[in-house]
Amino acid sequence: MKRTLVLDIELYSNYLLVMFKSIDTRRVMAFEAFPSGTFADPQALDAGRVSDPQALDVAGITRILREFRIVTFNGLDFDMPLLWMALSGRTVSEVKAAANHIIKGGLRGWQFEQHYQIKVPKWVDHIDLKESVPGVAISLKLYGGRLHSKRLQDLPIEPNAVILPERRAGLRTYCENDLDTTIDLWLKATDPKGDIIATRELMSAEFGIDLRSKSDAQIAEAAIKASVVKAKGEPVYRQDVTPGTTYRFKPMPWLQFNDPVLRAKFEQVLAAEFYVKADGKVQMPACLEGASVQLSTGGSVYRMGVGGLHSSESAAAHVATPDVLLRDTDVVSYYPSLILLCGLFPRNMGAHFQRVYRDFFDRRIHAKKVGHKSTAQTLKIVLNGTFGKLGSRYSVLYSPDLMLQVTVTGQLALLMLIERLEAAGIAVVSANTDGIVQKCPAHLDDVRRQIIARWERETCLETEDVGYRGLFSRDVNNYIALKEGGGVKTKGVFTPPGVMKNPDFDIIAEAVCAWLDRGTPIGETVIGCQDIRRFVCVQRVTGGAQMPTGTQVLDNWEWNKTAGAWEQWHGQRLLKEKRKGRPKPAVVTADAVYLGEVVRWYRSTRSTQHIEKVGNGNKVPSSDNAMPCMELPDTMPADVDYDWYIGEACRALRLIGAVT
Repeated sequence: MKRTLVLDIELYSNYLLVMFKSIDTRRVMAFEAFPSGTFADPQALDAGRVSDPQALDVAGITRILREFRIVTFNGLDFDMPLLWMALSGRTVSEVKAAANHIIKGGLRGWQFEQHYQIKVPKWVDHIDLKESVPGVAISLKLYGGRLHSKRLQDLPIEPNAVILPERRAGLRTYCENDLDTTIDLWLKATDPKGDIIATRELMSAEFGIDLRSKSDAQIAEAAIKASVVKAKGEPVYRQDVTPGTTYRFKPMPWLQFNDPVLRAKFEQVLAAEFYVKADGKVQMPACLEGASVQLSTGGSVYRMGVGGLHSSESAAAHVATPDVLLRDTDVVSYYPSLILLCGLFPRNMGAHFQRVYRDFFDRRIHAKKVGHKSTAQTLKIVLNGTFGKLGSRYSVLYSPDLMLQVTVTGQLALLMLIERLEAAGIAVVSANTDGIVQKCPAHLDDVRRQIIARWERETCLETEDVGYRGLFSRDVNNYIALKEGGGVKTKGVFTPPGVMKNPDFDIIAEAVCAWLDRGTPIGETVIGCQDIRRFVCVQRVTGGAQMPTGTQVLDNWEWNKTAGAWEQWHGQRLLKEKRKGRPKPAVVTADAVYLGEVVRWYRSTRSTQHIEKVGNGNKVPSSDNAMPCMELPDTMPADVDYDWYIGEACRALRLIGAVT
């Protein structure tokens, strides 16, 4: 197998930097190009700070591209086409103009290749992590914050600047830091616990398509399309659905309700029209979108909507006892199962889709039973990703009517099960898309199992059942569940950070979980932790964030009769006070240190400042008494405000109903 290098480029009108870094050895290889001619700064010419021109080492870069596997972030749409343009003999200024076209015009890689007649050859072994790592349209900098990369840094020189010779070293340092962050992301993507890249390599081999740079949903689309095309023996094209097209829900014959509230809701759903909006998504009718349902026999309130069924609990604590059981029942592969059980298929694919999808489903079940984890994970991607593409108007799988059928059937089926449990005296204390938590009297557990088994027979769905020692919920999407036998299951704010979640003072959730699970005192967890990464918060701030270093007093208030407020300007920021009397002088930022668009900090005993947004001076949420931590220190800082973290953990316990 080829060794792997990460690649990044920095590009200005008079400077191109192409940098590679080895993931194994961390060796750096840098290639620069800068043209002859004058610079925009006449003083630079007078000072003799213009170096001789340097051409790009085309042979050296090409040799690297042939010998190594190349990993990028956003390389398919930016780095690779621009690099190949430079290797094809275009000038640095021409490549820079093309880069501006990508940024301003939102060009994808294939569109760029068509427009500029530049084709990256297929022999380049390239993996782009932007889509394959499961984030949602986030930047490399934010991934760095989520993965606790050593240093977070914005571009040090604005993109339209002219690069003088002495500024090149700073750009090389910046570029290498981006490469280090890309390496962090690559190591996460190849972690043996959930090797994203290995899974994609397996699928690429099976389908004969390079899927390594695709998201789960993109993989599902490619795999299903390839299989259906093979089965049909002809191409399959995306279907257009005219905005305004209406659908009605078609119920499965087993959907039945006895509760009068649910019967009325069911009749509303059957009578409702669902229509396709201009953006291609289905508009849920008022009777369904955000509608609340409360059963006559139970106290819980359930909300229906395009995202699935959700209960409405808050600050709720439930603890199992010898007399009361807490059981979490989840439907196995809920949406994929419904696609098959309802016999759904996109019209452009016909019944071939059902046969192909069934094959993937059965193969996954078999792989799970025999312990083939990688195969099971691979097929899970196809099954779950397919559902997501049903609602994407750019996908060959686009079928808004099928999306409607799956989501509404799923919600009503769960409500049918909830109704039967509540009628038998078994309280459902939480419901979320594909599962429910029940608080069951111990003497009714056999009844509970019989109700679920009957529901499984009628619907042909399968469930999995686990027990909890306790369930502590801030709301349905943020909770801590204590597992039988030890350990915790978390969701939302209590979940550890990763590629899908920003760090958010994670020691607080850790302390809460340790207290609930093992009885560990809050202070013991907080003070005993010597890892600053558990204490930081990371946020993306549009327009950038800054840390004030100096203040000034402004007292230029003027009364604006039309606005009914006192106003004064501070730079680009308009200060307003709605009051009768003249406001007190305003204390505003006079000087500040720019931090970047992705900012990281911890709560400090030495800071009295908050971090603010550059554009309007507003406080970045949760940044009171902040100490910026753009570069992680090697040792624990002495000014960490342990008392604040302990207090927040105690507050969190109250918010989940664990203490009063």
